[in-house]
Amino acid sequence: MKIRKYQYIFGFSIALLLITSSYVIADTTEETTEAAEAAVPEKSPIKIGGAMRVNYAYGTYGDEDNPHPRGEKIGDVDLEIFRLNADLDYHNIISRLEYRWYDGYSMIHTAWLGYNLGDLGTLKAGIVRAPFGPTAYGVSTSWFFDQHFYVGLADDMDLGITWNDTLDKLTLDVGCFLTSEPQLIQYGSLASSRYSYDVVKWEEKADAKGNVEWGAGENGYDELLQFNLRAIYALENIGDFGISAQYGLLKGTNVGDDDSGNHYAFSAHAKNTFADFTLFSQFSYYAHNITDDTPWGTGELIPMGLTISPGPSPLRD
Repeated sequence: MKIRKYQYIFGFSIALLLITSSYVIADTTEETTEAAEAAVPEKSPIKIGGAMRVNYAYGTYGDEDNPHPRGEKIGDVDLEIFRLNADLDYHNIISRLEYRWYDGYSMIHTAWLGYNLGDLGTLKAGIVRAPFGPTAYGVSTSWFFDQHFYVGLADDMDLGITWNDTLDKLTLDVGCFLTSEPQLIQYGSLASSRYSYDVVKWEEKADAKGNVEWGAGENGYDELLQFNLRAIYALENIGDFGISAQYGLLKGTNVGDDDSGNHYAFSAHAKNTFADFTLFSQFSYYAHNITDDTPWGTGELIPMGLTISPGPSPLRD
């Protein structure tokens, strides 16, 4: 009986020791975890960055007196672009700002404030890219751009509101824009100092033969109340297939009795990937409808402008 009594006491003591040890280990583990979490620095919700692009040019073109107009015989190095950008990601609030400097002019590239609605998608308001085409840059994957950019469809930054959401394999984008991106600084032209191609006003006239009259007074069109819709459906191991639609009004200035107009575009596009090979395809129809009684003599032409034609690169986020 005494031996069994001692066995109970010994067993109870071992159990108590194990429970106490487990508590100490658990408590120590919790303290270690808290210390490790405290050692990890908290990430800032704001990121500030920038980039620059420098080109080296060597040219054998020119006249006899100056066969190397880009500089000396060894060529010339020029700063093409310098940009500053800032991003905000704080809880559900997101934002992006970007300003760019070129040789002799500068511009706002992006300036929007957004909110992540969770399962209801994402809203952005400000100077934001209008959704059109298979990607932000259309079908182009090189420095050179395709026609969609030069008619104001691909990579077009406008002032308005966009909504984006992904529903399983379907991605939807909706945009409503008051006007094209504003030009805040004048550089001797109503059409300069903007990033993307837009319908613009100018201070010139042109006849059917292409002869230009300078200083003819402000005339042309402004983009007004544009609407965009894009839907892309992803088929696994096949590709992404989508459609885009755009419609907007045009506000005329000194263009005759009928100073209004409109523009619209429709597009079907796809992105297919096979191993390391990617194929982009796009078919589009677009039109600008304006009066025939224009200062430049025909409704077959409409002034459009931008300062640069940058093409896809790391500087085009």
